[in-house]
Amino acid sequence: MPPPLPDPTTPATRTATSADLPTLLAFDPCARTDPARTQVITDAVAASTCLVATDADDCPVAYAIYQHRFFGHAFIELLVTHPAHRRRGLATALISHIERHACQTPQLFTSTNRSNTPMRTLLTNLDFTHTGTIDDLDESDPELIYVKRLPP
Repeated sequence: MPPPLPDPTTPATRTATSADLPTLLAFDPCARTDPARTQVITDAVAASTCLVATDADDCPVAYAIYQHRFFGHAFIELLVTHPAHRRRGLATALISHIERHACQTPQLFTSTNRSNTPMRTLLTNLDFTHTGTIDDLDESDPELIYVKRLPP
C-alpha cells in the first residue's frame, strides 16, 4: 500500500536552512533589536534544531526552536509566527512536528509568559499541562512552564 498523501490542510514544516535566516530574523520582532536573539536563531539553524512552517511558495512564515537540555528533556525554546499568518495552525503544526519527529524524550516542555493568553490557550488545546512558574524573569509577568507527556 502506498504511503498516505499529505493532508493539504496541514501546513508544511521542515528543518530551517541558512537561506531561511533573513526571513526568520525579519518577522521576529525581538531579533530586529536584540543581537542575542539573532544569535539564538542563527545557532539553532546551524544545529538543525529550528523548524519552519512554510507558505505555498516554501517561504517560512513561522518557526520553532527546540533543544534537549531542559533537565534532560526536550524543550521548545521559541515559537514565533509572522503576524500576518497567525491563527492558521502554523504553531500547532510545528509543535506536532517536534512531538512526532524531533522529541527524543517522553516529556516535552515549553514556557510562556502569563500575559501571553494566545500561547497559553494553544498549549491547553494541545494537551500541555501547567507544571510550574518562574518569577522574576520578566518584571510582573511570570514565566509559566508547561509539559506534555508523549505516548511511547
